[in-house]
Amino acid sequence: PTSAVASMDLGSRPAKRKAAGGIETLRAIPWVFAWTQTRLHLPVWLGCGAALAERIAGGGLAELRDAYSTWPFFRGLVDLMELELSKAEPAVSEYYDGRLCTPDLRAVGDGLRSALAQAKAAVMEVAGHALLLENHPLAKQSFGLRQPYLLTLHAIQGEVMARLKKEPSDAERLALDDAMTVTVQGVAAGMQNTG
Repeated sequence: PTSAVASMDLGSRPAKRKAAGGIETLRAIPWVFAWTQTRLHLPVWLGCGAALAERIAGGGLAELRDAYSTWPFFRGLVDLMELELSKAEPAVSEYYDGRLCTPDLRAVGDGLRSALAQAKAAVMEVAGHALLLENHPLAKQSFGLRQPYLLTLHAIQGEVMARLKKEPSDAERLALDDAMTVTVQGVAAGMQNTG
């Protein structure tokens, strides 16, 4: 939903560096915000998840677990990744891809969802958890209670974005833009963060 994010006031500066530019002109805050909206949370895990998985595959799990138990910074990093990974929802991302993307872009999404699964597995392995957030049951329960409402908002948001792609009339566009803004704000509130 970068088009909706670009038109919103997020912080002290405009969402884009250049008004006429595309996604490459987005600033960091709206970029992360957009990945949060799609429930992939890509900026949270992409590099770190792959690095952990590579180190584990290379026989470094004991070293990573030792760092997790003895180094507060590393534990904080892994725990924060775990919290954000628990909010990731591959089915939501796949829904958006199905509604909005060409087949070649869907393949990119499939690859990202596979990497997400790898990152989740690596974080759980390092933390010694069988499930994400098993050591934070209240946070897990709280998010679980919001999940049905979030899924509804995602369904609406995907439909709104699909209709916006079909170049609606000016009156329809105004209504769809309003609906898009409401869903973006609702998802952010339900996630309890913007990214």
